[in-house]
Order: sequence, then structure tokens, then C-alpha cells
Amino acid sequence: MSFEKTRNYDKYLQYRKLKHDWKVIYRNINLVDACSVDLLDAMVLGHKADYYHIACAMLQRIHIKPLRKAFAQNTNIFTFAFPKRKDHLDLSRAYASSVKDSGWVMLKYFYTPYKSISRWLLFWRQVRSLPLSFSDIAFIAARMAGYSCVIDELEKQFATIEINNKRFIPFCAPAYHEAVLTSFFRNKGVKTFCTVHGVFGRYLQLIANDIVNGENILSDYVLTFGEVQRQDLINDFEINSDKVIVAGNPKYPYHRIQIKNTFSSCLILGGIGLYDNELRQLIIEADKVAERRQIKMALKPHPLSKIEEDDIWKQIKHITLIDKSNTLTALFESGEYDFAITHNTFSYYECMIAGLKPFRWEKNENINYKGLDDRFDSAEQLEQQIKNAEEADSNALSHEAEQLLVNVIGYGINNYNQIINGTLE
Repeated sequence: MSFEKTRNYDKYLQYRKLKHDWKVIYRNINLVDACSVDLLDAMVLGHKADYYHIACAMLQRIHIKPLRKAFAQNTNIFTFAFPKRKDHLDLSRAYASSVKDSGWVMLKYFYTPYKSISRWLLFWRQVRSLPLSFSDIAFIAARMAGYSCVIDELEKQFATIEINNKRFIPFCAPAYHEAVLTSFFRNKGVKTFCTVHGVFGRYLQLIANDIVNGENILSDYVLTFGEVQRQDLINDFEINSDKVIVAGNPKYPYHRIQIKNTFSSCLILGGIGLYDNELRQLIIEADKVAERRQIKMALKPHPLSKIEEDDIWKQIKHITLIDKSNTLTALFESGEYDFAITHNTFSYYECMIAGLKPFRWEKNENINYKGLDDRFDSAEQLEQQIKNAEEADSNALSHEAEQLLVNVIGYGINNYNQIINGTLE
């Protein structure tokens, strides 16, 4: 495995053993699989559930009728479950628009007390012996209560329509309600696919909860961006190689990559909140370079980061904050930026596609992205990296970046229609 030297690897093994030994079956669906992210948060990352989220989990449902309608009208059904993640929405739509005879459903949520307490008590009895805090046990039981009610409604809505010749392609099959849907439809004879939305598993310091995208595969097949991702799934998670297929990245149709070699305006991109402390250090060093070289710099925080609330901004003089509502696509298309700094984010590759030369903050880097020679861990190193890039052959750098993008994120490749509709030999 590429992450066995991480600091929380032993906790990850405990989580894996629990998942292997413990089953909570409801209508032929293992609810432990559906709760994988929550178990990871509690057992590996040490997160504690609060009473607000316990109540939300117990009461939360999804509307099933739009899903039933999509199955009745289409052969291939795509779902998307993260309405607040505009950055992923474009990719999800690109998947669906690439495949003929497809329907796309945005999962919508509602909350109801119907059966909530009785179901919570039912699952509390099966969860209470877990080696977790009282609040985490209550939260897992609440998740299972909510999911069981969704399964009831699925059974009701799909009892009278034929679906075993259909294909189901959720945006994030290993997690939350889409994990429940994947297990449900696979049990009904529907062919299921797991798509991906980033690089995961190459952890250097700490295992993050997005490891669920590799370790909790519930579908018949996994469709990866590129060959590097395919090999990571096979080697790190022992996924059967016949199940893992390189499909490409429909969000990025091919155009010749041309990396800019100007360095007057910089876009800084960080990862999830887990990495805010490292991002804080990055900002301090980048601010020095912005002053010395008169570079305009701006930070777009990750949607799951809280860096904008940090006291660090009281001492930062040359970096501005971009509102989280801005999408990367819009920022790239604005033409305001000619290079980038990234830390623990898949956006490292998206910068290259947009023609920006990215540099990576190396100190306490957690995700070992396969990339170019572009790391730094101080203001002085960043200045040297910029100087090296200014003097480099721009065409050679662009060619190297393009080959990297093809191999890692399937740039310019789109085989989704052939694979899902079964015409690819």
C-alpha cells in the first residue's frame, strides 16, 4: 500500500477489521457499508458527532419518485448527491452527457419524523457495543435508521417496474445515500458503475476520509480517469483488475496544453479543512514572495476549508480572499491568473489544463500527487522555482504537462459511452 506509513494507519486497520467482522443487514443491504464515511470520521480521524447532526441523520430522506421516473424512461441512470458542490456538478453532467440513452437525477433531500425514533432504537441495539463514544454510536444508529426508511421506499417504488436490464452510475457510489442506492440496484440485477472525482489513496502523513473512494467499492465496475489511478486501486485496495477500467475525463476534451511562462498574478488553491494548518504556513511564505516580486495573489479556499476564518489574515498584506461561491472554471476563464500555487488538491492538474504553471507547497504534504518538479517549502524556494520556470523551454514544459495529464487524469480521453453501453472491445 502507498499509505502504510501514515500516522493513523493502525486506526485505519482497526476500521477495516470492524467493517470485515460487523454486518448490519437490512433488506439484504449491509448498512455498515453505507456508513463507511461516518465510521472513518469517528475511528480514523477522531471526529465527534453532535446532536444536531444526529437528528439530521435520523430524519433525512431522499425523494425516490424522480429516480423511478428516470429508470422508467432511460437505460443508463446517473445521480448526483452534492448540490452545494458546484465544482463537481460540471463533472457529473459531463459523465451523463457522454453516454447515450441516459437520464440524470439530482438527489433531493427532505426531513420527516416518520418511523425515525422506532428505527433509531432498533439500530441502537445493534450499534451500542461499538468501540465509539456515546454520540458517535447514536450518530451511526441514526444514519442506519434514516437509510432503512429510504430502502423501504425504494422497495415500494421499484416493486412494479422492470429494471434488471438497466445501468446505474452514481457520482459517488462508495458514500452516503448513493452507497445505499448502489447496493439496492445491484441486488436487483442492475449493472452498477463507480465513477471518480479526484486522486485518493496516495497519503503521506494522514489517511483522510476520501480513502472511502478506494476501500468501499460496492459497484460491479470502477471507471477511472487514467492508468495511474487504475493501478492505485489495484495495488492499494486489491480491486480485481477486470473491474477497473480507464474511461478518461469527459470534463476536459482535448486541446493542446500551453503553459504560460509569465508570473505576475497567482491563484492559490488549498485542500479540505484537514489541511488548513499547512495552508496557513503556505500563505505566510507566499505573502513574502508577493511583496518581493510585486505579484498579485489571491486564495480560493476549498468548500470544506475554514481558512477564511483564521486570524492569519490580520498579518497577510498581499493576498486577497476569493469567495467560495466562485468556481474554478470561472476563475480560469477570467484570464486573471498566469500561474498557481496548490496544496493537497486535485486542482493541481486543472491548473495545467488551464495553462497555468502550478507550484506545490511541500511542507507536510499529505497527498503524493504524481507531477512535475515543482515543489517548494519556503519563500526562497518558491522564488527559485519561479526563476527556473521563467528560464525553461515553454513548449517542452507544456508537452511534459500534457503527457502527465493523460496518464494521471485521462485528459482528452472519453470512453464512457463505449464502456457503459458495452461497445468497447
